[in-house]
Amino acid sequence: MYKNYTRSGIPIRYIRKILFIMRLITVILIASMVQVSAASYAQKLTLVQKEVTMLQLFKEIKKQTDFNVVWNEKKLNVRSLLDADFINTPLSEVLTKTLNTYRLTYIINKKTIVIKEKEKTMLEKIQAAFDKSISCVGRVSDDNGKWLKGASVIVKGTNKSTVTDDYGYFVLHNVEEKSTLLISYVGFEIKEIPAVENIGAVKLSLSTGRLEEVQIVSTGYQNIPKERATGSFVLVDSALLNRRVSTNILDRLDGVTSGLIFNKSLNKSSNYTDISIRGRSTLFANASPLIVVDNFPYEGDINNINPNDVENITVLKDAAAASIWGVRAGNGVIVITTKKGTRDNKLHIAFNTSTNISERPNLHYQPQMSSSEYIDLEQYLFKKGFYDDNINNGYSVISPALAIMLKKRNGSISNLDSASQINSLKKLDVRNDQEKYIYRPALNLQYALSLDGGTKNNIYFISVGYNRDLQSIRSNSYSRFTFNASNTFFFLNDKLQLSTSLVLSASNTKSNSATFTSPYTPYDQLADDNGNHLAVVRDGGLRKQYTDTAGKGKLLDWNYRPLDENYSNQDSKLTDYKFNTGLKYTFFSGFSINFNYQYQKGITNYDMMYGSDSFFTRNIINSFTQLNQTTLTVKRPIPLGGIDYNLNSDYYSNYGRIQVTFNKQLGNKHNLNAIGGVEIKDYRSQSKSNTQYGYNTSDATHLPVDYLTNFPIYYGGGTSRIGEGSSASFSTDRFRSYFFNAAYTYNNKYTLSASARRDESNLFGVKTNQKGVPLWSLGLMWNISDEQFYHVNQLPKLRIRATYGYNGNLDKSTSAYLTARNPGIINRWNLPYTEIVNPPNPSLRWEKVKNINLGIDFSTTKNLISGSLDYYVKQGIDLIGNSPIAPQVGIVQFKGNSADTRTSGIDLSLNKNVVGTGTIKWQSNFLFSYNRETITNYKVKQSSNFNIVTSNYVNPLEGYPYYAIFSFKFLRLDNSGKPVGILNDKETTDYTSIINSTNPSELIYSGSATPLVYGSYRNTFYYSRFELSFNISYKLNYYFRRNNVFSGSNFSPQVSEFDKRWVLAGDELKTNIPALNYPINSSQDSFFQYSDVLVEKADNIRLQDIRLGCNLNNRKLGKVFKNLQVYVYLNNIGVIWKATKLNLDPDYVSSSFVDPRSYSIGLSASL
Repeated sequence: MYKNYTRSGIPIRYIRKILFIMRLITVILIASMVQVSAASYAQKLTLVQKEVTMLQLFKEIKKQTDFNVVWNEKKLNVRSLLDADFINTPLSEVLTKTLNTYRLTYIINKKTIVIKEKEKTMLEKIQAAFDKSISCVGRVSDDNGKWLKGASVIVKGTNKSTVTDDYGYFVLHNVEEKSTLLISYVGFEIKEIPAVENIGAVKLSLSTGRLEEVQIVSTGYQNIPKERATGSFVLVDSALLNRRVSTNILDRLDGVTSGLIFNKSLNKSSNYTDISIRGRSTLFANASPLIVVDNFPYEGDINNINPNDVENITVLKDAAAASIWGVRAGNGVIVITTKKGTRDNKLHIAFNTSTNISERPNLHYQPQMSSSEYIDLEQYLFKKGFYDDNINNGYSVISPALAIMLKKRNGSISNLDSASQINSLKKLDVRNDQEKYIYRPALNLQYALSLDGGTKNNIYFISVGYNRDLQSIRSNSYSRFTFNASNTFFFLNDKLQLSTSLVLSASNTKSNSATFTSPYTPYDQLADDNGNHLAVVRDGGLRKQYTDTAGKGKLLDWNYRPLDENYSNQDSKLTDYKFNTGLKYTFFSGFSINFNYQYQKGITNYDMMYGSDSFFTRNIINSFTQLNQTTLTVKRPIPLGGIDYNLNSDYYSNYGRIQVTFNKQLGNKHNLNAIGGVEIKDYRSQSKSNTQYGYNTSDATHLPVDYLTNFPIYYGGGTSRIGEGSSASFSTDRFRSYFFNAAYTYNNKYTLSASARRDESNLFGVKTNQKGVPLWSLGLMWNISDEQFYHVNQLPKLRIRATYGYNGNLDKSTSAYLTARNPGIINRWNLPYTEIVNPPNPSLRWEKVKNINLGIDFSTTKNLISGSLDYYVKQGIDLIGNSPIAPQVGIVQFKGNSADTRTSGIDLSLNKNVVGTGTIKWQSNFLFSYNRETITNYKVKQSSNFNIVTSNYVNPLEGYPYYAIFSFKFLRLDNSGKPVGILNDKETTDYTSIINSTNPSELIYSGSATPLVYGSYRNTFYYSRFELSFNISYKLNYYFRRNNVFSGSNFSPQVSEFDKRWVLAGDELKTNIPALNYPINSSQDSFFQYSDVLVEKADNIRLQDIRLGCNLNNRKLGKVFKNLQVYVYLNNIGVIWKATKLNLDPDYVSSSFVDPRSYSIGLSASL
């Protein structure tokens, strides 16, 4: 019997067969994939060429590997350019590097490479669900298809921005969806486009009325588009900065910035500042602008900054721009931004070198007596007995001519020999020897190398620089090494940003402490015809006839030979480093918090070594030497050996800041930008100095000396202590500040800004509420040309700005507490004493500066001319000044809040934008500034008219500028050659009464020593590969006083116009120079030296510089260099016109010589 069985499913033997077949297929597939993959990895590609299109690369892949490449044209623009640098590189590596920028990937199917969009990772998909941001990639060109390098790309309503690379490409990461991009370039219309991932090519059209490209200005706290700034800013980019060749970065602002002036003609003895922004805002406090580098105040020497590391400089001029810096912003702010890398950009290498040669200084610039004239004067005075006191004491210095006259009078030489020797001296001019032996043409060498670039998540910049200066004095030199490295990392899809930077500067300055720049006579001779060094006498020294015989051979050589001293004996080494780090976290688009910290330290090691054979050492040892005239035994309180003085100083500062930023486009018409935070600062400095006698350079040992005993001086009968030369100092500054700044923009037409800050310091105030000062500002901007009612075709763009607010100043020399100092001398009772500097002042307040600024920005049709015009008023309130006080308290005046000032002015900037067709183009820039300063309130009056005319700045007169030039009224010379003045409305020669008068109305006010009007006119011409530019600067409506003019009895050889003096009756009709007087009439000298007849108009126009550059790039060089340029630069070319007829440069009236003309040649290249 048979039974039938049924099964559900597949028989087991079939299952085994199926599994076997599947394993076999899997092995075959894996083997195939490995074979294909191995084939792709085995393929190599070699291609080295700049500016290759993607299509050319794909063709080369086909040619070398036989692989076809297919792509979607909507996803990839094959006309995109890249620099191919592949040498035997695996094909997979070539494809990965090339496609990563476009967020693309590839697969290989047999002999075909398929390019496709890169799939997002799971993490990216999760992030995308919460963060609707995209990465925008595009390329910018003009209407003719020429790619635009350096075009600005900004996310509208934010600070997120980038610039296009050498081929016009840009990448912006983490852009919020539905945002708008603003793309701009100088001379072209700004284009607004929606933000999408693959933008493609964007063409810009020539401008028909835009102001300029969308510029980003930095306040040091935030970057804001200049088009939305209510304040008064000046932005100087790297191209304009690099136009000039100089070691100091601030020198490059001269003549290119409105409202900023270099004070070259001022008296350096007053509260002087090299640079002023819109005039002066204080009397006795620090008058210099605040320097900010990469968001923090710079505490070191500005010479430490390498100009090649600077990307741009923003000058903040009014309250809305500068009030964010509080009490340190009263004199304006200069914000320096250094270079950084660029995201998604490959390594960029830049190199710059220049050689600058300056002419030898012209020491014949200042007019003075000739040797013949001075010897004739000496003969006249010798006969009058003027030198008898010096001659009779036996040791005081007398000139070589006087020594000859004395020998003749004593019968030591004949009349004939005397005349012969005198005539020989009359032929000499010490300035010739100085130019030959002391001075030289200066040489400056600069080298700079930088590397920068970035990836999607990192940007970096590294630079090194070296400068070597051989200065115009032969013994002086300067060298500087700089290193700068910065790195920024982006994490968490750009939500977290970490930045670090390190800047190191090491410089070495060598100089001579006793350079022979002030000869005793105009006929001093430094070397004979064979070049042998000769001895000369010096002011305050001893006569040669005495030093040759003093001590009976037991003293050291007492002769002074300047050329023996013509070497560097001062060595100053400065090391400065600055570390900066910041952490930024973005909670959501437009809202972030920043933590920033900066540590800066500077160390100065200064050493001045007087060798044992130096005149300084020999002179001081001899002066203290005690010689027994009977036994001829020598005792030296100052031991033999060198004298070494060293000063070691250092400072450090800690600066911390926490800042919250909100920057958001709200809908289509509203934008809000606000920052707020707190910052603290701790600055400390200290110094120690010491003098070592009997110093031995071989083993650095020295010998002790007695600093307490009064030793007899070898000559003259006086006594003196040995200078100890040691000191120590220490200071601490601490600040705490709170700040807030906000700007609201409606419909891109109206912007309202506001800022507030409170500074607190350990230097000020007795009570807590006096230790801080609140400062604030308000600003308004109106794009009036965007209004529907505006129809001025000649001015298609017009913007109006207005600001009002307060800055501040801090006078560190004044305290609310009782302050005194020890002058270091003994009183008549042989006891040390202390001087009161200032009494206690519990009401002491911070200085304030009220600012009002009204401005317009405009451009004409087709942007032919664009510019800005600002009118401003600055009022200094509660400035520190001297005030009278009742004598019963022990002093007659004190320093407190007792002064006010007012400054008003205009800043005009006109830009004639590039015009021309073909190969010839022209661009020009005109700057005009007007500035008037007035002291409106000051309590203490000068004690005499003489104090007013000589030093008005000590206690300035109300109603006049700080640098006012006052003079005594000069009427004429009388018939005896005496100058005639006026006193009580009557003519007089009572000079003592004139100069001691206390009636200021009798004085003549000429004007200010600083220009009321100044500016520049810069032109640039482009022809083919050449670029020629020149800058003409002008200064108008200011005055200077001639120095060292012969006044009757000032007998210095440096006086001028001695040959024009009154000699005979009737000369008063043709000269104003008084007759030669003896005895000396110092009152007449004072009157004439400060009379109005010696005041001249200083107005001048000068050709400041010329620069010619040539772009050497061609097809062959372009394959290696992105940029290759050679340039020549001429500086300090000369005065074109001046108001004065004198042969003097108004900016160098008190200088021995003008800044010599310099010639530079340089090369800049980038890879």
